[in-house]
Amino acid sequence: MFSKGHAAIAYYSILEHFNFVNKITLKSFLKDKTKFWSHLTRNVKNKFLKFSFGSLGYGPGISAGLSLAFNNINKKHRIYCIISDGELNEGSIWESLMFISHHNLKNIVILIDNNKWQSFGKSEKVLNLKPLDKKFKAFGFYVRSVNGHDIKKIQSIINLNNSKPMIIICNTVKGKGLQRIQNTLESHYYPPKQKDLGKAI
Repeated sequence: MFSKGHAAIAYYSILEHFNFVNKITLKSFLKDKTKFWSHLTRNVKNKFLKFSFGSLGYGPGISAGLSLAFNNINKKHRIYCIISDGELNEGSIWESLMFISHHNLKNIVILIDNNKWQSFGKSEKVLNLKPLDKKFKAFGFYVRSVNGHDIKKIQSIINLNNSKPMIIICNTVKGKGLQRIQNTLESHYYPPKQKDLGKAI
């Protein structure tokens, strides 16, 4: 579940990396008659998207519904939901977390892209939610905080066996590697230039 649907290009790039779509198809991004919009958009021609995202706050609720449905038919299934720290401003997120905790939907793993920025500025300035870890623990989640750029570490935490639903706070640097706009509000809006990409890669 890719709740932070405005980061659609990252999702599309992963599909391309694993050969689910080809580079030629991906080059239609944002062009006329494309299947690849700036927000994840469900399309009958696009079999990889079951839900549309863009308006924030939907992912955990949809994850909760799917989890409960799988549990009701005794089907083992793990659900991963990626949300952003700015998205935590949405009330629907907290309603969903309470539901997940109440029903102990332990087959859900929520990963938070904690880059500390949102569309209007620093997250703590817009709406300070610290301390995140204590809040989630109080809601009944198993909580871990990790370097969000360390994929192996994230994977090791995901593989832990738990009796509770899990939240992984992935501490990231917005625009990491793109020195000109790294860790700035500008990285939320401006695409990298060709000269930025060589160093970042």
